[in-house]
Amino acid sequence: MPSRITDSQLPSESHVHYMLQVGLHLILVGIKTQEQAGQRERQKFSQSVEKLVKMNFLGEGGTSPLQMACTSDTTELFIYKGCTFPAPDVVKALLSAGTDVNAKDEEGKTALQVAREESEGSDSEVTKILLPAGAR
Repeated sequence: MPSRITDSQLPSESHVHYMLQVGLHLILVGIKTQEQAGQRERQKFSQSVEKLVKMNFLGEGGTSPLQMACTSDTTELFIYKGCTFPAPDVVKALLSAGTDVNAKDEEGKTALQVAREESEGSDSEVTKILLPAGAR
């Protein structure tokens, strides 16, 4: 019988946030290398993104991976050269994987609101992806 995990064994919110940032950077690297990948590798990649979405992990302040993909704050991690956020391709990948386009963080903000704040109220490439997906 498996032992039960206690609250003290769970990672802190800041650790989960960091892990999500790393995951988003890896998604972006994966997207950039997909041209060289075969069909099987592309399918595995898509399945991995779907698994991340299904885990429903939230970062600091209840931010979703989609919200994190919409802000330049995620670039601060700077693990991989060339990984800059907001990242329209990551937004597309997360939406294709079935993420909730209207999930709200603890402040009640959606990914669309985060993207609009990032672009200072104007429609950016990210907002143009979110709106047809039903973002509010």
